[in-house]
Amino acid sequence: MEVLSNGRYKSVQHRTVVNKERMRITVAVGHRPENDAIMAPAHQLVEKDGGLRFKSLRFGDYMKLQQTIVSEGKHALKTLAFQQDTAVMPSQSADERAVE
Repeated sequence: MEVLSNGRYKSVQHRTVVNKERMRITVAVGHRPENDAIMAPAHQLVEKDGGLRFKSLRFGDYMKLQQTIVSEGKHALKTLAFQQDTAVMPSQSADERAVE
């Protein structure tokens, strides 16, 4: 969500608080796009925010990145982020940027 919103909505780190006095049941539900879907900030937000804050890439490549980086918290997102003071105005479509 952080990439799609160009940083407007922040991703939160998943946490669980356990309680030794009550049983907890967890049900995991996964939703995801196809591996070849492009993850990129919405063009309208890029214009309003003054430039790209995240690099675009295919979802499958993001999953590989996330699984291969030894990470703490949002390390994979930090890898995709442009420096705060160097937001980039897009000169190519999201599809073109993802295949660079």
